[in-house]
Amino acid sequence: MKKPEATVMLRSFYNRNMNEKMPEVHKYANEGYYCIIAQSDKVKLELWYEEWPDSKDESNKKYVFAICFEYASKELLASDFPSWGDYKKTNKDIYNVKKLPDENAVFLQKGKDAKTKKIRWYWGIYISPENEAQSLQLFFDNEKFQTVFEKYSINLNDDCGKNFTERFQQILARVGQGMYRENLEKLWDRACAVTGCRIREVLRASHAKPWKDCKDKDEEQRLDGHNGLLLSANYDALFDKGLISFSALKEGWKIMISPSIEESQLENLGIGKNVRLNPPKNLKLEDKERIDEFLKYHREQIFKVK
Repeated sequence: MKKPEATVMLRSFYNRNMNEKMPEVHKYANEGYYCIIAQSDKVKLELWYEEWPDSKDESNKKYVFAICFEYASKELLASDFPSWGDYKKTNKDIYNVKKLPDENAVFLQKGKDAKTKKIRWYWGIYISPENEAQSLQLFFDNEKFQTVFEKYSINLNDDCGKNFTERFQQILARVGQGMYRENLEKLWDRACAVTGCRIREVLRASHAKPWKDCKDKDEEQRLDGHNGLLLSANYDALFDKGLISFSALKEGWKIMISPSIEESQLENLGIGKNVRLNPPKNLKLEDKERIDEFLKYHREQIFKVK
């Protein structure tokens, strides 16, 4: 397989799934071609186009796409996959694909560049030619993908297309939401800020200053636990839509109800007119003041006064 052919195939894949400009294509020994989608100093996210011998007829070649993380070292990969054997006691491959893989097969693999002799370590998924979008989604939805993406602070390359960039922003938001929720739970002692409910399944992490409004120099506010409240589902839905908010700290953090809501509807939702935020007793004053700053933004920018 020549580079022009592989480039055409990779570009075709991009057009089908990402619709925009493709990063530079690289050759890896005789094993295939790849492009780097996103990277950090320790881990790269790559799209591959590989040539494999047919298991029934080795003279017949088959070609497959794969998406995977490339780790800078065996130790890094093994730190994320400790169940794949004691890598400190053996120099054997953690897992090496020797035959044409099944569609959507997850792999943990070692590779060696015949030219540079560099050892590379991979974790990823082989993409089904019948349903590429589904394969990509399986990979993106995998808990391990989200953990690796978050752990190594992977950044999307500038020359990736708009559609794929937006998809990654959604992934980043989903991963970030887990971090954000954890930060909120620590501040609010893992209980609803109003009711004190501790049933995690019905609690929601609700931004006071929305994710989309935390831009540029304020981007770190997206994951700031002070930027929002841990709320049970009914309160979260109303808070998110600006139908309720809360007064300033000095006024007791009392509930504010939008005039657009009928009082009878609040009663149906089990929400009273006299409720207020109930912070944990050990919540520091400096934390309360930071929360109050974000609640002010919510009152002034999100809360519906009409």
